[in-house]
Amino acid sequence: MNICYLTGEKINESNKSLEHIIPNALGGVLTHRYVLTHDSNQKLNIDIDEEFNSIFESAHQRLALKKDRGKLGGIKAFHRDFGKDIIVRNGKCYPIEPFFDSKTNAVYAKDNKTGVNFSKYIAKKENLDAGLIKVVTDMTGQFEVKFGFDNSLFKKGLAKIAAGFATYCGVSRDNLCGIIDLKNNKFKDDILIAPYLPTTNEESYFEENVHNSNYYAIHSLVLSGNSKDKLLYCYVELFSTYQFFIILNENYEGDDIYEKYFHSLSENALFDYSAYKNSIPNADGLSKLLPDEYRKYPKYYIQSMSNNLVSDLDLVRAYAHFKMNTLYSYINYINIKAKLNY
Repeated sequence: MNICYLTGEKINESNKSLEHIIPNALGGVLTHRYVLTHDSNQKLNIDIDEEFNSIFESAHQRLALKKDRGKLGGIKAFHRDFGKDIIVRNGKCYPIEPFFDSKTNAVYAKDNKTGVNFSKYIAKKENLDAGLIKVVTDMTGQFEVKFGFDNSLFKKGLAKIAAGFATYCGVSRDNLCGIIDLKNNKFKDDILIAPYLPTTNEESYFEENVHNSNYYAIHSLVLSGNSKDKLLYCYVELFSTYQFFIILNENYEGDDIYEKYFHSLSENALFDYSAYKNSIPNADGLSKLLPDEYRKYPKYYIQSMSNNLVSDLDLVRAYAHFKMNTLYSYINYINIKAKLNY
């Protein structure tokens, strides 16, 4: 169709623009040149992408993801264990200012030279033997980026991914009326999203152990349109952690559609759901008990997931907290392995 989903303009050779459906800054590799005009792409990059991407920077920095363009820049985060502001860059994190921890008798610094010099300073100040002070240039443990997740910008960022994937799959702009203000050519402020929660013991087991999969962590997208339910939605999963259904149209009258996309960040490769179901070690028979189709659900299920934001918010938060802790524990693990040359 070659129509810009934001403005409805026809896209041609003069105004086309390369768009990463999942942002390049997050390791996204799925691209298309005919979903947004150049001007729309630039506008959304400023209005949505820059702030949305910053939510996930601590994850993609520590994973040291391969990107199509550009270098990894450092970002500020907060280290929970030490209560220090840190920089996360190229798979490691270090303090903005060097500091001495008396419990471990170690100086933490951005590089060895800075650490050695600060060790001499501490030794002189505290009357210690500088030769016995360890220098640490990468801080493991829990850290977080200071950013709120329950906000309109977060929803718009997810909706932008959903709009791009739906357009990539051939969905018309008119059928994106749940997320796009078609008259004013902008994303809506009242976008409806529903968090994913496992509904069976088998799904729960899979999500609790998915970090053991050789594909972990993944980005995945599912587009599902059901003419009987009159529902069109896109499921967006980032880093195997942030899992949401974005409602594109609650009065969908188009053809039934089901499209899916899986990208392994650890393998930097595409894969399919069948392989994913069978990727949990020591879980014989699990794949046969999981749904035949990934994140394809009837309307009542999506509605119940949306209702959980009101009726069972504590459960939603607990699951989200578990998934984030799993991701950051995994990131710490692979970085420690790298340092030990396993």
